[in-house]
Amino acid sequence: MSATRSINDVADDILKLQTKRKKLEDQAETIKKEEDTLKLELAKMADEAKLTFGGNKKSAWNLAPSVVPQVANWDEFYAWIAKKKYFHMLQRRPAVKACQEIWGQGGAIPGVEKFTQMKVNVKDV
Repeated sequence: MSATRSINDVADDILKLQTKRKKLEDQAETIKKEEDTLKLELAKMADEAKLTFGGNKKSAWNLAPSVVPQVANWDEFYAWIAKKKYFHMLQRRPAVKACQEIWGQGGAIPGVEKFTQMKVNVKDV
């Protein structure tokens, strides 16, 4: 740490950057919503015109369907995974809040260790 900068100077700089980042994230979120709306419009227009690709001198576009899973019945899905032992069907990370809840009640979770992650929080006062 520099002798000319205090720990509070660093915290103030973090706060400035957090504020700047939040404003940019808000702008990006607004632009993303507009972009998504236009993508839906393009997809609808392409469907009506029976097209899957197109373009002009400025842009090119294509529709790329992708089949992704969506669970309709979690109980059936979990039962099938357990029966087949297809645990690879699930993403491999424990739910943080659920683990914290069990640990908070004094419970242990076999195969899971506690890891302390340091977070630095700076807020406007």
